[in-house]
Amino acid sequence: MRAYYKYIVSVGLIAFMGLSVYSQEPIDKEIVVVKPYQPSLSDAFKINVLPRISDSISIKPSFDYSIEPKKFDGTFQVRPITPARMLGQPLTKLYKSYLKLGLGNYIAPLAELNINSLREKKSQWGIALKHYSINGMLKLENDQKVDPGFFENSGSIYGKKIFNKAYLSASIGAAFDRADFYGYHPSIDTVLQQDDIRQTYLKLDGRLKMGSMHKDSLHLIWKGTLDYLYTYDFYQDFEHAAILDANRSQRLRSGITAGLGISGAYYYTSESIDSGNNIVVGLNPWFGKTTSDYTYRLGFGLVVNADGDKTTPHFYPEGLLQINMVEGILMPYFGFDGRLQVNNFRSMAEENRYITPGLKVDNTSHKIRGYVGFKGSFSRELSYDLRGSYSVIDKMPFFVNDTTQILGNTFDVVYDNLQLIRIHGELNYRQTERLSTLLSLTYDSYIMDGIEHPWHKPNLVVSLDEKFNLKNKIIVDAGLYYVGKRYAPGTQLDADIITLKGFVDLNLGLEYRYTKILSGFVRLNNILGTRYQVWNQYPGMGFNLLFGFTYAL
Repeated sequence: MRAYYKYIVSVGLIAFMGLSVYSQEPIDKEIVVVKPYQPSLSDAFKINVLPRISDSISIKPSFDYSIEPKKFDGTFQVRPITPARMLGQPLTKLYKSYLKLGLGNYIAPLAELNINSLREKKSQWGIALKHYSINGMLKLENDQKVDPGFFENSGSIYGKKIFNKAYLSASIGAAFDRADFYGYHPSIDTVLQQDDIRQTYLKLDGRLKMGSMHKDSLHLIWKGTLDYLYTYDFYQDFEHAAILDANRSQRLRSGITAGLGISGAYYYTSESIDSGNNIVVGLNPWFGKTTSDYTYRLGFGLVVNADGDKTTPHFYPEGLLQINMVEGILMPYFGFDGRLQVNNFRSMAEENRYITPGLKVDNTSHKIRGYVGFKGSFSRELSYDLRGSYSVIDKMPFFVNDTTQILGNTFDVVYDNLQLIRIHGELNYRQTERLSTLLSLTYDSYIMDGIEHPWHKPNLVVSLDEKFNLKNKIIVDAGLYYVGKRYAPGTQLDADIITLKGFVDLNLGLEYRYTKILSGFVRLNNILGTRYQVWNQYPGMGFNLLFGFTYAL
């Protein structure tokens, strides 16, 4: 019965659907599809459940083992290490003699001869001879040409004996120099006679030096020097000088080094210079230490100066501290010291050849000098040193034209107590032996007590030195120098202070080594032809050149 009803219902539904389809209108429409159909699948979610076996039975492993010790006989053979071989640099061949001959304008001949021993372990000796002169004419400020009468002749013999732990050296030498008083005021109309302005200096020297030679710094290190100097000028002024300088030092096991310096000097002069004797005795104990991080030194100097009837003691403290802040790159340092400057007849004549004959100059006391600086290197080739100092100085001599004569062509001295502020800097570039450059600058500021200016002292000096070596065949060296303005006091013919202008001096040298024993050279001095005065009324040489050759045998 149920099947019958199902059949009737099914037939009815089919008939109804057929009527519905028949009754619909025919489809005639345009369908616009916006975008193509893109089927997509929804994400599937996995069941994150790991299968696990649950076992109610647990088994604990149990081990039972034993170790039987057994000796292992191993064989080890020592293989010796081959020692490193020290390969030294081949020794450069030495030549027993060296000759240099040259000639320049101003009729200036140059001759040098050196003869010396070759390499010896126990002794050394040598002989040195030199001549240089200027025979041309120099032009004064009034365009008058004068003969400077300048020459230098010198010769010396030296020798050295080397023992196991010490050495002994000795030398004797002689020099005969001339420098006429050719400079006079340009307003004077005169012709100077050579015999009236002549000045010559005869110098005899002797030196004896001894010292220890120890490789171990814990040994006592000592050395001493004894000098004898004799000076005699054209006007029969003379000076005998005996100078002793000895010091000893020793490094203790604590790393501290202690030392003691002893000095003494005796000056005996003709009565035309001084009727009394000048004696200087000094004592300098000190100690210090040097490590990789710092260096320090402390001590003092005690100096007694007996000049004629006057005896004056001087005390000079000494201290130095240097810190290696950045190894090899930045090393700041500061310290203080002092010294007694002996102004004897020889030293004054070498500083200024045109001093008044028989001039007596008192000693100068550098009472205290404090300084601070920095030094180090920017690289292996470039290093620097910059420092500033402040000094208190008593009785500093300054050269001034001697106004007791109308020509004023010799120099006297005036003294003053002063304070000196100095700034000094150096920059050094060195590329092995091929190229090197040194730039130096010094600036001085004087605070005078009495006189108006530091006569003949420049406030600024700048120098640039350049050396170039091309395969040891061509050697070039050049120098550029600037000296700032200086002042000189007025004379009888000058109402005001004299200003000596600053000047630039450019020099160039060239050497061509044809062989190892023969070379030629040329030297150009004052290339810019600057007219400047070394001392007031004393002009220097203009452009000058020197050429010649050297020969070794």
